[in-house]
Amino acid sequence: MIVTHQKTTGELESVLEFLTIVTDMWMNGQIMVSSQKEVSMKRNRLQEAEMAVLAILKKGRANATTGGEIATITGYNSRLISSAISNLVIRYGVPIIGARVGIRNGYYIAETREELLEGLKSLKKSSKSTSRKG
Repeated sequence: MIVTHQKTTGELESVLEFLTIVTDMWMNGQIMVSSQKEVSMKRNRLQEAEMAVLAILKKGRANATTGGEIATITGYNSRLISSAISNLVIRYGVPIIGARVGIRNGYYIAETREELLEGLKSLKKSSKSTSRKG
């Protein structure tokens, strides 16, 4: 036996009004589905990491800071730090160089054209090395 439920015009108008209100709230960012909240939280966390990393990095190769030092200061893991650095470079155009400085690796903001070119050479070598492995 199939049972159907017929809605009255008043019930349908109430449902339509409810859906309209909920849709407006969603469009205005007043409510979010859980996946949107997760993305928003991740985005906020990344923005915090970007600001923290940018505050730590210094100009000039002589002032390079290791990833480990950044992690210790910020409390962020290496993956988040790496994403933050990548975003700072790609989205905001910050000339961050990741290069070997003496016997250690470090990050710094290129201060001169020469530092920027050194960083690009290092990136190019790394890219070639990675493509040979793959």
